[in-house]
Amino acid sequence: MKISTLRRCFYVTCVVVIACVLASAVIADVTAPPKSEPKTHARGGVFYEESYVLTCKGDIVVAYKNSEEEPFIRTTTALSSLPYSAQEELKKGIEVKTRKELNALIHEYCS
Repeated sequence: MKISTLRRCFYVTCVVVIACVLASAVIADVTAPPKSEPKTHARGGVFYEESYVLTCKGDIVVAYKNSEEEPFIRTTTALSSLPYSAQEELKKGIEVKTRKELNALIHEYCS
């Protein structure tokens, strides 16, 4: 008798956990911003669209996110190892809107 009670308690607990996981997934999906809207962040009370800049800091290729002061990504690629035209583009900074575009640029310049 004791084992069947424990087994029943175990099954009820499993059902409750599964229900909680499903409910949290639904709530997260409902409260998430629509995917078509650009992501924004607040800085000094002003909202900006999310953006990335691939540039250089010293002789290293780095990426900044949302005009932050510290690099978001530091690569191991030396600026001096790249062709002159690529060096000039990176010194000016190449701005992209999505992380996917940033990853493609990093692959292009740092591979």
